[in-house]
Formats: sequence, structure tokens, C-alpha cells
Amino acid sequence: MNRLLPFIVIIALLMPIVLKAQLKPYTFEDIDSLQKTEPKPILIFIYTDWCNHCKHLQYTTLKNKTVSEILHQYFYFLPFNAEEKRDIAFAGTKFSFQPTGIQTGIHELAIKLGVINGVLPFPTLVLLDKAYKPVWRYNGYLNAKELKTVLNQFSAKQ
Repeated sequence: MNRLLPFIVIIALLMPIVLKAQLKPYTFEDIDSLQKTEPKPILIFIYTDWCNHCKHLQYTTLKNKTVSEILHQYFYFLPFNAEEKRDIAFAGTKFSFQPTGIQTGIHELAIKLGVINGVLPFPTLVLLDKAYKPVWRYNGYLNAKELKTVLNQFSAKQ
């Protein structure tokens, strides 16, 4: 037990650092109440489970400590599966899943938020201002440095 004590102390000291670097995701249901208490821009990460670029963005860029800290401090982060089947109420409107085949489809909200030039590729990042108006959209992978640049531009506008 005496040999384990130093390791336990080190883990206990490092735990707050590890937890702070993790990105807290929110849901569309959370946003209205959060905006009433502390208004912030919203970064929506539109993805699908089968998208390799989405997974790469999720496990590299969004896990970056600096990106996580910026998002935590200045934004609400909302990951959104474009193939989500449940109805979602957002900004006073109800959005539903729209089947496109036997086991395929896309959510109306993903289309509403993420379409650029008539196309919705994955991943898509959408930045909404505090009034839910889109101020920036990007289709494709961004590395941590690129996303930090964008986030810093919009966090400075607050």
C-alpha cells in the first residue's frame, strides 16, 4: 500500500487538469436555457457515424487541449449526428428525421444548419451567434491550428 500512495496522490493531483481539458458537449434541448443564463455563440459539429473525416476531427482537433479550452470558455459545443432519428425542437421549430431509403435518411435540422451551396458533406462545422443566426460554416476537416484561428476570431467579437 505504501508503494501505491505516491501514484494515488499524483493521479488525484492530475485529475482536475485532465477533466478540464475534456470538452463538454451540449444538446439542442440544453441551449435555450443556457442562452438565458449565459449567452454564448454555439459551435455545432454535424457528423455521421460512418464518416472517417468526422472521426478524425473528433479524435484529433476536438481533443486538442487549447481548442477544448477555447470552446469551453467562449462557446457552447454541440455535436449533432445528421442521421439522428428523434424529433428536435430548436429555435421555436420542430425538426424531424427524413428517410431517404429503407435504413437511410437525414435530419431536417442538419440540412437547415449545414447545407452550403446545396450540399451537406460531412463533417460540417456551423457557428451560430447568440441569436441562433449562422455566422460561419465549414465543410471538411480542420486541424487544431485552423480551428483555433476561427474560434479566436469569433471569441474576440464577443
